[in-house]
Amino acid sequence: MSQRLQRATMLIQMRRYDEAKRELTLSMAEDPENPSNHMLMGLCHSELKENEPAIEHGELAVRMAPDWAKSHSMLAWIYMKAHKYKDARLGAEHALQLDPADTMASNVIAMVCADKKDWEGALRAAEMTLSHDPDDTEAMNIRALALRSQGKAGASVEELKRSLQVDAEDATSHANLGWTYLQKGELDKAETHFREALRINPELDWARQGALETLKAKVPIYRWILGYFIWMATKTAGMQWVIIIGLYLGYKVIYLTLAANPATQGLAYAFMALYLLFCVTTWFAGPISDAFLVLHPFGRLVLTPWERFGGLAVGAAIVLTLAALAGEIVLQNEVGIILAMCVGFPAIPMAMMFQSREGTPRKVMALVTVAAFAMSVGFGVGAIYGLDNLPMAVASVCETCSRGFIFIPLGSIILANVLSMR
Repeated sequence: MSQRLQRATMLIQMRRYDEAKRELTLSMAEDPENPSNHMLMGLCHSELKENEPAIEHGELAVRMAPDWAKSHSMLAWIYMKAHKYKDARLGAEHALQLDPADTMASNVIAMVCADKKDWEGALRAAEMTLSHDPDDTEAMNIRALALRSQGKAGASVEELKRSLQVDAEDATSHANLGWTYLQKGELDKAETHFREALRINPELDWARQGALETLKAKVPIYRWILGYFIWMATKTAGMQWVIIIGLYLGYKVIYLTLAANPATQGLAYAFMALYLLFCVTTWFAGPISDAFLVLHPFGRLVLTPWERFGGLAVGAAIVLTLAALAGEIVLQNEVGIILAMCVGFPAIPMAMMFQSREGTPRKVMALVTVAAFAMSVGFGVGAIYGLDNLPMAVASVCETCSRGFIFIPLGSIILANVLSMR
């Protein structure tokens, strides 16, 4: 290995990827036929979330060394980081055919299985890695995640402690231990490990999110909602839909049963209010908590600009909705109800937009939010002024908006769930 390649490798280990890229560019000029240059360059681009050049360099390394397992496993890793899970798994399986002891390949398979909520598959692949390298902290972390997702929090904690014995400065192990303690409700221990993870690697988003959720979980009602979210996150996409639909059908059966009996109609309305409170809380809990955390010293450090903006925007929408409802109580002219609907209904897709992951889900929910606010204007104008009092063209637009407006809450919820499960 040339000196430049050695230096680039050291810089990658130190997470100084831009400097490593410069060394690798010089190394390529000196030795253009060395696939290691392109393999490591692909890794640098991947860690910097530059997926297109990462894949180009990774594929070039494979073409230059088609019989080298490491080139295939590195490309599989790059594919995985780019969310191309099918290609990642195929590449990792090919690498294992060339070298059954390639731990990077088995770790890629474990991570792909974990992303698909195939916890048994993730556990098998992680244990395959550990059979070749018992001190592989990445495999230990995947194994711990699989154990936690199977409800074995105690075993998960022990696995992560073992990982930290191997490498006390492993930020991912600290972050995963924080999430495990968070799931167990041990908030002080969770916060300690998230802070330690961020000290080691300030750019580790998994730790930042955990620290953020720990701060929110100090509010009792959010702690309960967080438990529900973490539990749902361990389920497959199909099972999540079964739970969501099952909860709705269960609500309908109980509500209709109570409403059918005059003696229990009051309970029916109370049960409906509780169900709606649960739904509204799960929609808005995240952004509202973000708004309060803007005032928290540590919260300001862990919130991204997007999360701060989202918290303030959704918080403002809720305040305006409540103000409109308060105005309705005083004035009793129906305008307050209309204005509350015009602000409150579009706030639902807006809240989900801020909670959606980057890429297609967020872009789609942004378009839905813009459309929802546009429809709310049409609905509001038609409802306040009356369709008969408006010019025919304007009345036609307002009527169309009114027809679609009522479907905004339920439609945006279904769409957001579909996008999150892709």
